Amino acid sequence: MKKRSWRPLRKNIIEILKYTTVVPFKQEKRNYINSYKCFLCVRRYVKPSDLREHYRERHADRKIKDHWLWDQRRFVYLDITEMNCKYCAVVVENMDELVDHIIEKHGSKYDKSCEKCFMPYKLTDGTLTCFICGKEFNSFNPLATHTLDKHTSDKPHLCDLCGRRFVLQQSLACHVRSAHLNVEKHKCKFCGDTFRTEYRKTSHENKVHGEKTIKCTRCPELFASLTLRKCHLRSVHKEGRVECELCDKDFFNRSRFLSHMKTAHLKQRDVQCSQCNKCFPSKRHLKLHMETHSEERPHKCKVCKKGFRTRSNLRTHERIHSNDRRFACKSCDAAFVQSSSLKHHMSKHLRDEKR
Repeated sequence: MKKRSWRPLRKNIIEILKYTTVVPFKQEKRNYINSYKCFLCVRRYVKPSDLREHYRERHADRKIKDHWLWDQRRFVYLDITEMNCKYCAVVVENMDELVDHIIEKHGSKYDKSCEKCFMPYKLTDGTLTCFICGKEFNSFNPLATHTLDKHTSDKPHLCDLCGRRFVLQQSLACHVRSAHLNVEKHKCKFCGDTFRTEYRKTSHENKVHGEKTIKCTRCPELFASLTLRKCHLRSVHKEGRVECELCDKDFFNRSRFLSHMKTAHLKQRDVQCSQCNKCFPSKRHLKLHMETHSEERPHKCKVCKKGFRTRSNLRTHERIHSNDRRFACKSCDAAFVQSSSLKHHMSKHLRDEKR
């Protein structure tokens, strides 16, 4: 592989910071608290708005020197929430338009033939949203991983087991552990359940066993974390949900709403299966479909040892053993493990009504 030259990347970053108001930053996690670190000094901030204010007051007119960028190995993170040209009042929609503007109107020496050297984000003090697809995240790390994995074309790290590609080596390693190795070494200290990652174990302990001290603002229910309360407010009290103007449905977040619009109203099916040529509205639907082409059933039931292609199908099956009949008929006392069984049952009521 040809050795990458970092100097042109650094030169391009210097041009961007010279002509625009975007805010460069670093991200790190200390004592389990996510913080945004100023690119040019050691100051750290929990809120992106505080970082932007600091950068405007201390560094906005500071000349960026080449040697400050020597520790950069791939991308520079840029906060483009308040993105403008420093020299005129032009309005642009994205970084590509801004780069074209500073080259054409102000004579910037930005080299467009060089590979992209920055990752732009629109940062808010609350929930972070991917401005490309609308998916929401509680902190920056998963958003950055999502952007690199889903919205970056250069993915040099190939999984030999399934063919998926990743931008970062650590993303590939995490994928292999979770998708292909049946490793469940992270054990819950309360109930003994095991998990493939430390994050999933900690999430389980907080959600299931954590002390519930946070009260819902609209009912007496208590929660172990602010995230769980937020999910409760959205799912039970419909707070912050996105409504569809074309039908009476509402959705947990904008990402699910956009998926609904594409499948239900726009009828777009532009993602094609390479094996049978069927088309689907999204990569998520295609991924679920691809499992029908595989004979592997890696997810085993602990009770009857039956195998399933997906963890979701396994969880549905496990309801049979626990007698979890969550889908109840509104016309009689019948209840079912699966929603499909309820739909089949409801069709009998409809036939009886027509007689």
